[in-house]
Amino acid sequence: METDFHLLDDYKKIRRTPPRFLNNFSPSVMGSHGFSKIMAAERNVHKRTLETFQECRLLGEDFIIKDGEIFNRYFATGFARTKTSAENFQSGKSRKLKIHPAEEGGKYTIERLYYSSSVDLDFRVFLGTSDEPVNYGMWLFIVIPAVHEFLENRHLYDKFMCHCSRPWQRKILRGLGIPDADLIEHDLEKIYRCASLTLHRASHRDLYLRDSYFPAIRWVAEKFKNQGSASERIFVSRLSRTKNGAYRGLLNEEIFIDEIKKLDFRIVEPELLSFVEQVNLFARASTIVGLGGAGMFNTVFCKEGTKVLDIESGLKFLDSHCNMFSSCKLDYAVLLGEEDPEDPRLVQKRWKIDIKESMQVIESFVKDRMSHPT
Repeated sequence: METDFHLLDDYKKIRRTPPRFLNNFSPSVMGSHGFSKIMAAERNVHKRTLETFQECRLLGEDFIIKDGEIFNRYFATGFARTKTSAENFQSGKSRKLKIHPAEEGGKYTIERLYYSSSVDLDFRVFLGTSDEPVNYGMWLFIVIPAVHEFLENRHLYDKFMCHCSRPWQRKILRGLGIPDADLIEHDLEKIYRCASLTLHRASHRDLYLRDSYFPAIRWVAEKFKNQGSASERIFVSRLSRTKNGAYRGLLNEEIFIDEIKKLDFRIVEPELLSFVEQVNLFARASTIVGLGGAGMFNTVFCKEGTKVLDIESGLKFLDSHCNMFSSCKLDYAVLLGEEDPEDPRLVQKRWKIDIKESMQVIESFVKDRMSHPT
């Protein structure tokens, strides 16, 4: 199978200084596999490419059928992702990827009627849909670089295709310079026959920003910067989400907010701000303390050396978050909370932090200037 292939970043072995943990936690955490992974200094970060598939079909977010094979955005971990998506369709958990699981050693199958009902796209399409289509954080990683490529090389593409079912998504695209006339709104339950489909691909997802990401990130920061704004300390809150019953709610966040205000922190909930306001806020911040989540992905717009304290409920997403902070050369540290064992969820449980201990380490973190991990 041939594609037009451009290597953007090759595999690279890096040495990432282990994150600074600012509080004490249980021996069971320190002895876990997740903790060992986070503390490992040497790691291989992903390879990144730009590829064009001619005469192919597109299913779901980014699953591509070409010459009897199926591909997706990730070429090293893609097989496992395809397998999971097919099983989810078979079990009724998802209607997006309408393929049936492969038998042992066999091929995936797709219903003939569905395959023949393809929407024809007889022009050059750039695919921007994220593998988590409504996750703001993954929008920053997938959609913004896609928009930048589309606009920088406009002569190579006819349409930009993106799943943008939420109003905030369409607003961001318009703000970045994608007019409605250039946009194909990607319906994840349809199948598309594409004469030419281009997308960014990667070996795997580790949230480490390779060199090829930064032109797009800097382009956005420059586009929306407000020269007259002073730097400030900000606390990234999830309070509204918690009050609305969202997963991973910090049970004592209101008490914590009352305390952190005393250190002159501005309390912000990024999802209640426009995209321009979020970019501006993080680009000029001097210190950021925040609860782990999509809002903290805005740290990609921070200046190098910005102080960032990431407060997490557990280890599940921490390694990837540390990759992001490290690759952006931020002066970051981590504070761990404690999950509520009574919460029936298997993951993303509600949680608490020790307010007194947290305020002590935050006050010290704000005052001390430490060199950033790399």
